[in-house]
Amino acid sequence: MVEEGAVLLKNEADVLPLSSKQHAKIAVFGRGATADNQVSENHGGFVIDSTMVVQAPLDALARRGETEGIAVRYSEAYPGTDQFPTIPASMFKNGGVNVSYFKTTDFAGPVNTTEFVPNITMASYPSSLWQAYPDVFSAVYEGVFLPNTTGTYHFFMFGQGTALLYLDGKLVANMSYANFGNCVQGAVHLEAGSEVKLTLEYDMGYSLSTGAYGVSLGVDVGNQTRDSSAEELAAWADVSIIFASDRLSEGADSGLGLSLPGDQDAVISRLASKSKQTIVVLNTNSAVLMPWLEDVEAVMEIWYPGQQVGLALERLLFGDVSPSGKLPMTFPATLNDTIQINTAIDVPYSEGLLVGYKAFDESGVAPLFPFGHGLTYSDFGLDGLQVKFNGSDVVITASLSNKGVYDAKEVVQLYVGYPETAEEPPKLLKAFSKVQVAAGSNETVVLSVKKSDLEIWDPATKAQKLVEGVYDLKLGFSAGDIRLEQALTIS
Repeated sequence: MVEEGAVLLKNEADVLPLSSKQHAKIAVFGRGATADNQVSENHGGFVIDSTMVVQAPLDALARRGETEGIAVRYSEAYPGTDQFPTIPASMFKNGGVNVSYFKTTDFAGPVNTTEFVPNITMASYPSSLWQAYPDVFSAVYEGVFLPNTTGTYHFFMFGQGTALLYLDGKLVANMSYANFGNCVQGAVHLEAGSEVKLTLEYDMGYSLSTGAYGVSLGVDVGNQTRDSSAEELAAWADVSIIFASDRLSEGADSGLGLSLPGDQDAVISRLASKSKQTIVVLNTNSAVLMPWLEDVEAVMEIWYPGQQVGLALERLLFGDVSPSGKLPMTFPATLNDTIQINTAIDVPYSEGLLVGYKAFDESGVAPLFPFGHGLTYSDFGLDGLQVKFNGSDVVITASLSNKGVYDAKEVVQLYVGYPETAEEPPKLLKAFSKVQVAAGSNETVVLSVKKSDLEIWDPATKAQKLVEGVYDLKLGFSAGDIRLEQALTIS
């Protein structure tokens, strides 16, 4: 599944596949390279397979290195996306923080209760809180944080509601409208021996269930050598492989829009600036923004790959098998290019049929990567398009040629543009086929669409109907890579 589903998004200068001739020294970065790789959704902690043994990508790459005389070295570079330990009382001046509780969600009105607590955790709320307060409350935590080392500190907030973390008045982490246990990270460089004013503003909002409220604050202590050693390793290597991931669990999306958690974007950019060549392996559940895309040579999206990730990824990176996965969604260049829902109870669906790639087609906005995109290690061509309509089926035939030196699979995709009177999106995916083609060879691709599959819903008659007119048949390798077109009149 990993070999079939991994999507090669970018491969500049053919940095992939790896080879001992060009890549005698490989640097690997990120917790995703270890057995901590997010191989599946976290299930909210309710369903955990304790028997699962993850094949770490780092182990597979190291074994490959031993057999081919390649030096493979590893640096964590980033502490990962798991929950960090709660900040202990010893890291707060006076052994804790003051917390003020309000009977509102916006800190309005007089302070109802003030307490001193050793740390910020859901477990620290007074037992009488729910009985004494109305359905909602807010709280302000104030204290002085004491860094005990110099380096980048990663703070981790987990909970329900909205929480804003400020250090010396600067917003470091924002957990907005969280529900069912969202997780947010913030990173900041701190000096050992300094005193840092810490303020955390929390409001529970309107909880879905009684008792479902609270926030916990943890930290991964700064490590000055982690950053410098990672940069030195990147400069040493012929190529750097950086693993980056999101964090998803049941009912708990990232709360970050489409950004990677924490400072992973900054880590990728920093390491890429030190590397001769850089490959980013994305371990995410959906589209992410890539502000560092122009700084790296290759990007491969492996989704949540399962426990066999190690061997499968090694085979993909070294070209034992060519990537053949395609994006089942559009990767936007910016969050503003997407349809964003509001937080109101009533949600208008004003976009109508224009969702996903159809919205990008209509607006003309160029995505970062279009729906259906996915590269291979070879170069494919399409020609000889033939279209036949027998009254019940539209049959499309074309020749798919592998012009490269690698045996590979390509997914030929058929999109259909409807007559203008149909008022449909600019084009709709109607058929596709993944075809294996040997290097230097051709294969005939046949796609078929039933006449009934071209019907659309008619709100006036509350029934399906076929719109007569000219249909534009578009054949290509993604919604943004159409190679052949032919018109077909249906009446």
